[in-house]
Amino acid sequence: MNKTYPFIYSIIDGKVLIKISYAIIFLMIFSFAEGTELEENGKESLIKTEYEFAEVTKKSTIKDGFLKFIDDDGILFRPHPVNGKEFLEKSPANPGLLLWYPSFSEISKAGDLGVNKGPWEFKRSENEESVAFGNFVTVWQKQKDGTWKFLIDVGNSNPKPKDVIEPLKVENHSSSITDYNSSKADEFDRLINIEEKVNSDEGYVYSNFVIDETVYLRNGINEIKGKDIIKHLSAQPENHEWETMGGKVSASNDLGYTYGKIAFKEKANFAGAYYLHVWKKDKEENWNLLIDVLNEIPLQQDN
Repeated sequence: MNKTYPFIYSIIDGKVLIKISYAIIFLMIFSFAEGTELEENGKESLIKTEYEFAEVTKKSTIKDGFLKFIDDDGILFRPHPVNGKEFLEKSPANPGLLLWYPSFSEISKAGDLGVNKGPWEFKRSENEESVAFGNFVTVWQKQKDGTWKFLIDVGNSNPKPKDVIEPLKVENHSSSITDYNSSKADEFDRLINIEEKVNSDEGYVYSNFVIDETVYLRNGINEIKGKDIIKHLSAQPENHEWETMGGKVSASNDLGYTYGKIAFKEKANFAGAYYLHVWKKDKEENWNLLIDVLNEIPLQQDN
């Protein structure tokens, strides 16, 4: 754990917000995206939206950028979950340069729900060196007008990566979209039931839901993937309990997310944490954990 930077806060509060990237790479990729003809559906439009979000934020302010792309019911963590739009509208626009880009993207078969993940950096000003690094995870929902707005945004802080994380290109990510009219209530209840059983250790073991694609994000360490997650947890088990607070499942019942609060059993320096789990179904209709990101809350922020 990086004790000097255990949790990411919003620059809107005068502290660092979650998200950012390597500026030169970002500008190169976004410039390419602007000059490319794209279908406004599928994964291409989701990736393009992430780059537009980052560009608007870079050219204006973090407050203005987030207000433009957040859903009316979108959630931010300051440090506890709040209605992001209401919070932003009441907050001053503070200085600072937040840069990021997507390195991973997934979209539901219905094209209504998607998730982007990638690295972020924060600079106090354009000419200064970055003072913080981490990864972001943002869940997006397609609007009736065909645009994307984000439902929840969370991330972690970690040391500066030793290697450059490859940014996604906008092209070559088109995906077929199918109309679905099935009920989502049962599938979301199923996800909640899985979380409850894993939490209570009723034979539902966390490792059963980890696949090669699974990404594990914690403060103070760079991302861990697949089987390396199980090795990491075997060496450093997490002793905590969680409470699921909300989430959503796509119309096609193949992509969903849950979020909630974690209580640590043996961490005196932290008041708890909030987590975001992104879930994806496999061909056998089993839910697998795609992304597990957690942000710890220092005791002084538990208010």
